[in-house]
Amino acid sequence: MLKASKKIKAFKNGRRIRMLVFFIALSSLFWILIKLSREYTDIVQVDLNYINLPKDRMLQGEVPEKIDVFVKDYGFNLIKYQLFKKSITVDLTSVKKKKGDLYFIDTDALAKQIKKQLSSEIEISDIEPDTLFFHFAVSRSKQVPVMPDLDLSYQMGYQLLGGLEIDPKAVTVSGPEETIDTIYQVYTEKKQLSDLNSNIDISIMLKKMPVSSNITYSVDHVKIFGRVEKFTEEKFEIPFEIRNIPDNHILQTFPDKVEVVFKVGITDYNKIDKNDFLVVCDYKKTADNGLNYLIPEVIKKPGIVSEVRVLRETIDFFIKK
Repeated sequence: MLKASKKIKAFKNGRRIRMLVFFIALSSLFWILIKLSREYTDIVQVDLNYINLPKDRMLQGEVPEKIDVFVKDYGFNLIKYQLFKKSITVDLTSVKKKKGDLYFIDTDALAKQIKKQLSSEIEISDIEPDTLFFHFAVSRSKQVPVMPDLDLSYQMGYQLLGGLEIDPKAVTVSGPEETIDTIYQVYTEKKQLSDLNSNIDISIMLKKMPVSSNITYSVDHVKIFGRVEKFTEEKFEIPFEIRNIPDNHILQTFPDKVEVVFKVGITDYNKIDKNDFLVVCDYKKTADNGLNYLIPEVIKKPGIVSEVRVLRETIDFFIKK
């Protein structure tokens, strides 16, 4: 009987506590609602985004990214402003010119844009900074070639056949006119490729300009392709031409042919013919330099060969008059 009485008493005490907690929570809620229904002054930080730059102009240097807005509004709204990040779009058609390339938006114009985008009922007492200043530079664009910055090395017997192909070969750079005038090419990021024995096929980022330069590219990366082949060294014995001989001179040379050595990819070996090469000796160059020999030079060769050279560096001759 005693145990039952204690249980009833404990139940009643627990019920009283729960009721007390409930009424305290309810009264606190009412108190909060009453407080939030009143008007308060607070500082709201607002992010800025910019649109409608003047034609052929661009923002130069640092631009304000945030402002502090001193507002008077209901507590409910102020909590909402603090909990959720606020941003507004600043229409630059409302800028006024101060001097030169310096423009500004004053507090009144800025306050109108803020109220329009946040709340028409909001009361703005102050904005810091109270004026936004902008430097507008003349914007210009032009196309410049892309230069790959690659450090390539190959396995023994392999090398690049022809040159590297870059896609795109040129990019459009845009930015302040005075900076654009100094840019003649853009470079890729530096990349090292070692022990190559297969084709090059990579995507690589362009080397970025400093953020402060306000230079942008039409693309941020390019593709680079190169044909890597196993090469063999071959040679042809071919006759040579002598040019710029005086009309009253007949030259007899020793020898009358030279050996031309070159490297060619194994898959292209059968495409090479000795008639694809042309070796010339310039008699005028010999005479002008007081030499007693001719210097053979390769002036025509197939595009698929490399490291072309004439084994004999000089050719003896005598003149028949």
